[in-house]
Amino acid sequence: MFISASSVSENSGSENGGGIYKAGSGTLTIEDSSVEKNEATQSGGGIYLQSGALTLDGGAICGNIASASGGGVYVAAGGTLFMYGSSVIGDNSASSAATATACSNTASEGAGIYNEGALYLGYSDASTVSELNGGVYYNYASTYVGGIYSVSGSTLKIASGTVSYNACGTQIAGV
Repeated sequence: MFISASSVSENSGSENGGGIYKAGSGTLTIEDSSVEKNEATQSGGGIYLQSGALTLDGGAICGNIASASGGGVYVAAGGTLFMYGSSVIGDNSASSAATATACSNTASEGAGIYNEGALYLGYSDASTVSELNGGVYYNYASTYVGGIYSVSGSTLKIASGTVSYNACGTQIAGV
């Protein structure tokens, strides 16, 4: 599946995946598109990746809300996220740390990305390094990790990109 030069905005999910819910094998590629102002009552305000792969090449995931985890993107144990190019999760124009009232993506934990599966920043696949000029910026979590929350047993590889201006109400702002 391929989404290019498009917008997924102002949707709500009764549980997971306010904007996009990706399940099953195969790859969803999102190129130069926005996923913004979506809301999930549980996890994955912007995108919930249950299984398969998600490739982000440019564009922005911003202004999304999840009551539980992954305001921008939630990567479940069966999912793999590759992020490269000018992709941004949050708002890269920020010049100061996010707050509870001034931020991009929000969640209780892992406001930018909540990862239980595999997360590759600066990779186009598991073995190919591809420059990430964007990153994870200006997200706010009320309890744990504003930027990237990668749980024990998950995979996190960062070859390039920026994690900056994220904040958390209680513990850990960045990664």
